[in-house]
This record gives sequence, C-alpha cells and structure tokens, in this order.
Amino acid sequence: MSTSSNTTDLTVNHEDIQANDDLFADEIENQNNINNINLTQSITDSQFNDDDMYRIIQTKFGQLDRYNFKSELLQNTDTDDLKPIRSSLFELTKKKEHVLLGSRLIERTHRENGPSIEEKLSDDIYTLFNFLEGNLTSNELKPLISRGRRNTNAHFDTGENSVHEVLNKMTNRETSTQGNSYILATLLEIKQSFNENLKTLNDKIETINEKFECEIKRLVNVVHDKDRQIYSLKTELYDEKEKVTRLRSEIKLQSQDLKDQEDKIRTSDEQRQNVFNKIVNRLESIDGKCKTLGKNTMSYSEALNRSAGEKMHSQTKTANSELDNHQSLHYENNSINSVNRDHVYNQENTITKNTYVHAYARPNTVDRPVPTEQIQQIQTRVTNGDTSVFRGVVRKRSRRIVLYNVTADKPFELVDTAIRNFASSKGVNITFVKLLIKRQYKDIATYTLRANINERDFAAVENDDFFWPEGVYWRDYIPQNKHL
Repeated sequence: MSTSSNTTDLTVNHEDIQANDDLFADEIENQNNINNINLTQSITDSQFNDDDMYRIIQTKFGQLDRYNFKSELLQNTDTDDLKPIRSSLFELTKKKEHVLLGSRLIERTHRENGPSIEEKLSDDIYTLFNFLEGNLTSNELKPLISRGRRNTNAHFDTGENSVHEVLNKMTNRETSTQGNSYILATLLEIKQSFNENLKTLNDKIETINEKFECEIKRLVNVVHDKDRQIYSLKTELYDEKEKVTRLRSEIKLQSQDLKDQEDKIRTSDEQRQNVFNKIVNRLESIDGKCKTLGKNTMSYSEALNRSAGEKMHSQTKTANSELDNHQSLHYENNSINSVNRDHVYNQENTITKNTYVHAYARPNTVDRPVPTEQIQQIQTRVTNGDTSVFRGVVRKRSRRIVLYNVTADKPFELVDTAIRNFASSKGVNITFVKLLIKRQYKDIATYTLRANINERDFAAVENDDFFWPEGVYWRDYIPQNKHL
C-alpha cells in the first residue's frame, strides 16, 4: 500500500542528525532573534487571550451599528491586527457552537473592482461579534466558513494532544535553546506518534477494503444471478412467442379446412336437393302416365294381336332401311379415297362384301326383336377438305424449377399459398408446389421447394432476374433419373 511507502520515507536517520547538530543550533538562534524583533515591533494576539479580545471589542465597539462599527475598527487597527482579532472571535464561536469545531475561516484576498481586504475582515469581525452576543444564528455564519478541503495533516484519531504539546515545546523560547539533544528527542517523539497513528489508520483502511471487497463480490454474484434470470426469462418468452405463432397457424389452417368442409356439405345438400326434386318430378310424370294408361285398357287377345302386327311391320321396315343404307354406303365408298372406305380385306388382298346387313335383309323366319344397337346409322360421310375431325387432346405443359433459401419461419402450407399468390400477382400461374427439404443452419431455417410453372408463363420468370423476392433463388429442376 501507499501508506507503507510513506512510512519508509519518514524514517529519521540518527547519524545524519548527529552530523548536523551545529547547523540546527545556528538556525534556532537566528529564529529566536527574529521572533524577539517581531514581538517588540507589532502588537499581536499573543499578548491577549480570546476572552480578553472579545471584552475589548465589546467595550469599545459593542453599541455601534454595522457601518460605525467597521469605521471605528478600521481607524484603530490595520490588516495585521484584523486577522488575529477575527481568529480569536472564531475560536470563541467554535466553543459556543460545537458543530463548527472542524471548520475554518475563509481566506480573504483583495480583488479588483471589489471591497478591500480590510473591509472584508472588519465585516467578518462584526458578524462573529454579533453571533457571540446572540443577535445572529449559525446559518448566518456560513458565508464566513471555508468550503475547501480540511487540512488533516496534523490531526489523528489518537494522540492529538501529544502532537500539539510537542509542537508547543518546539516553539517555546525557553526550551528551544537547550541544544540539539532536545531537538532529536522531539523529532523521535513526533516519529513515534506518527507511526502509531499511521498503523491505526492502515488497520482501518484494510478493514474497510475487506468490507468493500466482500460487498463487491456479493454484488457481482447478485448481478450474475439476475443476468441468468433475465436470460431464462428471454428464452421462455421466445418459446411462448413460437407457440403462439404455431397455434395461430394451426387455427388458420383448421379454419380453412372447416370452411372447405362447410362448402362441401352445402354443395352436397344442394345436389341432394336437386336429385330429390328430379325424383319427385319423375314420379309425378310416371304417375300421370300410369293414370293415362289405366284409362285406355284393352283385352289380352287384342293386345297380343296388336303387338304381333307392330313387330312384323317394324322388322320389315328395318330390313328395307338397312338394305338401302348399305347400297348407298357402297356407292359412296367407291367414289372417295380408298383410305376412308369401309371394307374388309382377305388374305389374297381382295375386297369382300360385308354381308352384315344382308343377313338381316333375308326373310325373317324367327320371331325375335331386332336390337336397337345394330340398326343405328353411322355417319360416314366427310366433306372434301374438312380436317376438323383430325385433332388431338391438348394437355397443359409446365416447367419445373427449384426454389431455395426460402425462410421457414412459417408452416409450409402458408408458404405454399404465399408463393402462388405472389406469382399470380405478376401474371404467372403456378400449378403445383412441393416441399423437397427443410434445412436448419444455426438459428435460421429454410425451405427448398419444387414449383411447376405453366410453360407459357415461364418466359416472365426466366427473363426477369428480380422476379422472386430478395434472397430467394431458383434453378431448373433435374430429376434423379437424369443423373444416371
């Protein structure tokens, strides 16, 4: 510590003091002569004690007001007299007001464009005198008290009286002429007193330091505990926010599913109602026909004869019609391109006639009905140059790309909908979105997706480098079989 180094610096070397005895004796003699001259030339407060000074001021100036008090005092004294008078009155003030025991008077100096030092000192003397008389309070003494740092070089908690006595002995005229031995003893006494007080002070400082170190350690531990609690609370808050976000997404998806189910139920109800209405109408129609048939009843024999006649007439009419159609078809097939002819080739590459219709054109010897599927006419005539019947099924073609580096802080269903809406707002139709993989790097999660884009809209994506949001990249999708 720094105090221990100061103790080392204050160590007195006995040999150096013995070597300089003659020098100390000469200096003390010269100082005594100077003190004798000063005592004879000027009057100081050493001739009076503090009480005598107070009684003199009270007798000569006690009944005067501030202005006359200061005027009379300045006429009878000078600056060298005013300072000891002020000091004597302040010592009496400290005896009366114990709060001021550790205080000291402010140092008065002369400044330009201001009162002189004599006026300031006389005003201080007037204030101190009136306080001793009981005319002022202690608060009115504050302008006289110095606010500077106390000089504690000559004051300690223990041994203050002994130090004061030693200093008085050093300044005493009678004892100062006894020689160097007394000076050496005095210095040793000062050193011993200083070392004792320094040791006590060091012990107090060490005790205070230990207390402060323990308190600092305790406060550091408290701060660390608070930091851990704050971190734990932040983690819990983050988890709760994640849960809230996930629950909101689930609620939104469930709401959408519920809405879709309600739409399906509503559509099913409408369809069921339509079918029910159709059934009711059909039943009403059948009921009407039944009532009509009930009015036109006939006997069983009449019904059989009528049915046989109608059957015979229809078979004859059907056979004749098929024969006419076959002859007309054969004539037209001979006049058009051979590719469109309806004929059959045998093994010798010769055309054979189709006898399907002729079989039905023969006399009917079996009483059987003719199937309606066999007598339906087939449209075989094609206008020259008409190619509208030659066409294929047009299918939508799409281009497959891969989107990666898509932020995965939301569920995939929401991201899927957002991608479709984003592309649709720019005039691009996305037909399909599939999640390929979800990656996690540190605290960031990303999706890698496959998207199918309508081929006619792919040029808008391919030619625009800034089509997708910032940070989202794309490339062509390469199937696994392409790597083989």
